[in-house]
Amino acid sequence: MKLTKKLFALLLALALCLSLGVCALAAEEDAETVDAISAVTSFTKTYVTAGGSGLVAAPAETLSFTVKSTGYPEKFTGDADALLAVGDGNTFEVDGETDIYTIPLTFNGGSTEGLAVGLYYFTVTENDGSSQGTAYGTGNAGSILYVTVLVEHSADDYETLIASIYLTDSTYTTKYEGLENTYTLGSLTMIKTVSGNLSDASDVFLVDVTFSSDLPVNSAITYDGAEATDTTAASGTVTLTADAAGGYTAAVTIAVTNDSEVLFSDIPAGVTYTVQEQDYTQSDINDANDGYDSPVYTVDADSVVTGSGAAQVVSGAIEAGDEDTVAIENTKGIEVKTGVSLESLPYILVLAAVVVVAAVLIIRKRRVED
Repeated sequence: MKLTKKLFALLLALALCLSLGVCALAAEEDAETVDAISAVTSFTKTYVTAGGSGLVAAPAETLSFTVKSTGYPEKFTGDADALLAVGDGNTFEVDGETDIYTIPLTFNGGSTEGLAVGLYYFTVTENDGSSQGTAYGTGNAGSILYVTVLVEHSADDYETLIASIYLTDSTYTTKYEGLENTYTLGSLTMIKTVSGNLSDASDVFLVDVTFSSDLPVNSAITYDGAEATDTTAASGTVTLTADAAGGYTAAVTIAVTNDSEVLFSDIPAGVTYTVQEQDYTQSDINDANDGYDSPVYTVDADSVVTGSGAAQVVSGAIEAGDEDTVAIENTKGIEVKTGVSLESLPYILVLAAVVVVAAVLIIRKRRVED
């Protein structure tokens, strides 16, 4: 490491003397070689969204960073760890409105007071957050930026100035623009059908949907395709909030009719859900919007149905890129009596054949007697 830093310092000195860029080693994909002419005062934080509707850019969360000095000029006598600051006190607020953020870097508060000329080395590490569905440090740079600050004397008046700040990899040869996180989302589709000779396609069924998470969910789940009633909406958002058990939950009741297809979008990976239709089996078969058989649930392989009758509940979890489906079918009808049991029909036919044969024999006997 010491040899690498000395080589980097020599290259910077040559670049300043000759006004040329530093020769770079082979760069990694999506990265540039270090340019000794340019300097930065910030870095980018990019969120890559996997799955979902495309309307969610990032979770609203507070990012935190750990800054550590890994080298500085011998003549510097201050607290090197405190020289470099990220954002506001090594934190940064992500508002969830976009997918790229610019995070400021401040060296020594923008002042040259107390500095010694030379190279200052730091690591800036993004700490793993707690937002459900977010993977931290997924880009080429991982979770760590290696920051080099060049402090020198000006050529004109020999005043100390901050010349350049570089963001690189651990070899100090490949430059990065910033860090990347991946926000993974999935969806849940609920399909409703009714069947039976006494069912009514206009009957309205209420379904309770609950989402749960052990981590904060920092973006809203959206839904669309439900029926609007006096107490329910056709579309809307679901926001998980802290519950008494230390987790995060949200519940919504939606109304559906025959052929309804309700899509819940932008559910962060790791969120679990339950789906339960309210009871429509209690009344007489002639009652409106009731008297149905117990619902039949059809679910994906990774979801389960527990309970029996009208108390059945579907449980599932959203994994990376999941598009889960829950289908609910209600049947209402009776068997129409035709007067003839199909099970008895063969015997009736045999009996009829016997009667016909007997009649033929009797007629023949009479003709012979005549």
